[in-house]
Amino acid sequence: MKAFLLFLSLFLTGSLIFCQTTPTPDQFKKDYEAKQMIQFLPSFDLIFPSQDLNKRFGTISAIGLGIGYKTNRNVTFNGFYKTLFGNRVKQVNMLDNLRGSSGELIDANGNYASISYAMRGGNLGFKLGKIIRVEKNANNGIWVQGGFSYLQHRIKIEYQNDVLPQLDNDMYKGYDRLSGGVGFLGSIGYHHITANNTISYFMNFDFGFNQTQSLRTFNFDTRSKDQTKRKDYYNGLSFGIILPVNSQTADQESLYK
Repeated sequence: MKAFLLFLSLFLTGSLIFCQTTPTPDQFKKDYEAKQMIQFLPSFDLIFPSQDLNKRFGTISAIGLGIGYKTNRNVTFNGFYKTLFGNRVKQVNMLDNLRGSSGELIDANGNYASISYAMRGGNLGFKLGKIIRVEKNANNGIWVQGGFSYLQHRIKIEYQNDVLPQLDNDMYKGYDRLSGGVGFLGSIGYHHITANNTISYFMNFDFGFNQTQSLRTFNFDTRSKDQTKRKDYYNGLSFGIILPVNSQTADQESLYK
């Protein structure tokens, strides 16, 4: 919720920063033409895992930032990075070998330890796209994109510091299931630039297909290296704002200044 509120405040701030005075009819006419522009694309995502990713995690949230370029033919090039996080972890058996006969983890003081789990990760990628015009403003339309990405994720084990020596001094790395790998991704959605540049946004349905594997040399609980090839697939919803910086020729006028 805090992440969503932070994104919402950024959305409103961006809208105010890029507001301008009412343009003339000639300016409107020119601004309805397809423009080339650099775009900053902050976003908030809800990601729904499938295949092996779904066996490890539940619904994932993401906050991202993309930087892109749109040509005057409505072809787009976007690079992005998204920070992934979630509170639902399904695979929580990695510490079973540390549990006593009671089935509980015992801390250094002889007490039952309180353990919680979270998902953390990142997604770095590049997409090539095309905006298919569907209205008067040529900069707006159905946005189809495809590309590739590098996905990385791990299980964050949370506990009180200096209570579980079994996980201190980087020992947790033998249990966190850090995994990563490359794959393909795509999206279909809507790209909207307002004529007076008050509120510009995009909405996408995303899908990704990454093949990942363990990035740890050894898992302490299994006493071996995990060499499994994982199918970390997902789909999701992405909502973001567009902060455009227009690139213009000498004979062009633009509202994106």
